[in-house]
Amino acid sequence: MALCFLVFQLRILHSWYFQHCMIDFRCDSDVRFKLAGALLINQLIEKEMKEQNVQQQAKFDEIRSRTAAIRKQYEEQQLKGAQSLKTAIILE
Repeated sequence: MALCFLVFQLRILHSWYFQHCMIDFRCDSDVRFKLAGALLINQLIEKEMKEQNVQQQAKFDEIRSRTAAIRKQYEEQQLKGAQSLKTAIILE
C-alpha cells in the first residue's frame, strides 16, 4: 500500500501540470515581493519628499525673516536720511 502511495505521489510531483502550477506559484510570490519592494520604495521617496518640503519651508521662512530685517533697516535709514535732510534745510 505504501509503495502504491509513493508511486502515485511521484507521478503527481513529476507531472507537467504540477510543475506548471509550482512555476506559477513561484512567479506569483516573486510578483508579491516585487510589489512590496515597490511599495517600500514609494514610501521612502514620499518620506524624502516630505523632508525636502520641510527643509524648503524652513529656508523660505529664513529668507522672509532676513528680507523683513533688511526692509526694516532700509526704512530706518530712509527715515534718518529724511530727518537729516530736513535739519540741513532748516539750518540753511
